[in-house]
Amino acid sequence: MACDEFAEAGMPVPEARFRKIIANLPGFRPVGAMPPGPNGGRRHPLYSIADLQRLHARLAEWLTVPPPGDT
Repeated sequence: MACDEFAEAGMPVPEARFRKIIANLPGFRPVGAMPPGPNGGRRHPLYSIADLQRLHARLAEWLTVPPPGDT
């Protein structure tokens, strides 16, 4: 998952925060979705690695700053 890649690069990002950021980016759309698990549930969106790399390059510093009120 992308959050694991960010963590390996020394930039940990909480998964819930990452999902919210991605979902609200204009023009950033999934290329597909993972199938639901055996118990059903939501399908997780998939993004192209090139889009994720560009996102990382532009937002890495901002992603690692805790939002106001986070402890």
